[in-house]
Amino acid sequence: MKKIFAVLLFLLVISANALAAEPVTAEGWRLQGIELRNQGKLDQSIDAFNAALKIDRKFVRAYVGRGITYCEQERYENALADFNKAIELDPKYANAYQQRGIACFQQKNYDKALADFTKTIELSSEPLIAYYLRGLSYQGQAVYEKALADFNKAIEIRPRYAEVYYNRGLIYQQQGHYEKAVADYSKAIEFNINYGYLPYLYNNRGLIYREQGEYEKALADFTGAIAINPLAGLVYNNRGLVYYDQGLYEKALADFNKAIEAGSNNSLFYNNRGLTYYNQRIFDKALADFNKTIEINPGYSYGYYNRGNVYYEKGLYKEALADYKTFLQLGSPDSAYIEKAKEQVSRCEKVLAASK
Repeated sequence: MKKIFAVLLFLLVISANALAAEPVTAEGWRLQGIELRNQGKLDQSIDAFNAALKIDRKFVRAYVGRGITYCEQERYENALADFNKAIELDPKYANAYQQRGIACFQQKNYDKALADFTKTIELSSEPLIAYYLRGLSYQGQAVYEKALADFNKAIEIRPRYAEVYYNRGLIYQQQGHYEKAVADYSKAIEFNINYGYLPYLYNNRGLIYREQGEYEKALADFTGAIAINPLAGLVYNNRGLVYYDQGLYEKALADFNKAIEAGSNNSLFYNNRGLTYYNQRIFDKALADFNKTIEINPGYSYGYYNRGNVYYEKGLYKEALADYKTFLQLGSPDSAYIEKAKEQVSRCEKVLAASK
């Protein structure tokens, strides 16, 4: 009898678990849809939201929930249709506008995203995220003053919002406000920004320290970034440049080698290694690297200028002349290089004329 009772109890537990696993209300299905999405089970998440909407065709939050899952699947047309339906059913539901704005932002449709985030701010009692997202949209359009205003507002609401400091720091760095950028990057680190941002933070702050000639701080930041993620060799390249600036060519070469080994096929990595070999007067290796630079990016004018210098040092004046002329045709924003190239053209022409 005890065994029969135990079996019956076991069956009752299984039945109870089965009932718990399958919701019977629209809200229950919606919550399951969210849980499945959080687990990465996106197709099952859609099924759960479908079940919720089968029970209640006017369930606004189920449309929004399904739309969010569609966004994660990059099925943006479906997502927008769901957000539009939610707004049609409840024109004052702030989250529907915010999620539609995110879908537009992810497709780089910044004008529509801005309109939705602005509407979210109007309707929401908690507009923090909308200010941040609207700031990102302005940043995407390079409307930096408006982006800064929104980031400032977000920080006013939540003073320890690490991601906002990071993005505000990006704008300050782009504008050349290096002290402000360093302060914001440091705040983002202090406030425990998402771990995935850290290599970018250290890398960007390291670039500023290099620009300011604070090489020890730059090296510390680049080394910190490399320990987390070298970003397809980019951080090795940047640390190599700090060693190059200090004339530490062997260390620079080691880092440029690692950058190239990362496999991103970046023309700048070859160019920088070529410059290092050039300064060591290892001209054959420098020439090979500048050839590779031009092969990867034929429009990179400095590749021709640098290769021209190698040809000039090797006494190959005809080849040097051709490269200097190509550099001048492609152009450079640095007038000093333009003048140097013109001088080299003149020298090569004189040598070639004298040899006839």
